[in-house]
Amino acid sequence: MNINNKLMKLGNALGCHQRPDRSFFYKGHQFPLCARCTGAVLGQFFAVVLRFAIKPNMILCVIFCGVLFLDWLIQYLE
Repeated sequence: MNINNKLMKLGNALGCHQRPDRSFFYKGHQFPLCARCTGAVLGQFFAVVLRFAIKPNMILCVIFCGVLFLDWLIQYLE
């Protein structure tokens, strides 16, 4: 099994629908996460970095995490 198949299985296990019409492609290979999930993962990564860099208000961080969770939940329930 090649690395692309392993990454696709991982993306599926993480709950991504991996629809080709909503995914990025690089050199003919589909990303293991759709565009929306890719944005969510990158946003979470940068949020952690910014949390330690500029130390925003914790209440604001919790609110933003809640918004992200609600967005995911609504999409999951549809």
